[in-house]
Amino acid sequence: MDVVDYRFKLSSRIDRIIQATVDEGIFGSKNDLIKTAIVKYLDDMHLLDQIKSSIETHPIDE
Repeated sequence: MDVVDYRFKLSSRIDRIIQATVDEGIFGSKNDLIKTAIVKYLDDMHLLDQIKSSIETHPIDE
């Protein structure tokens, strides 16, 4: 599978998460829904702990 296939699958997954978020009654701007979907996706993939560790090790504000 090439990069384009993975991008399409990720995009489709985020679209489904956005729709599920709206279906749950959580509304907001398009950007807020996208951010919520990305965080939900990362959480589902168990990547949030890795990101947290990375941010703690290399703070963005520095």
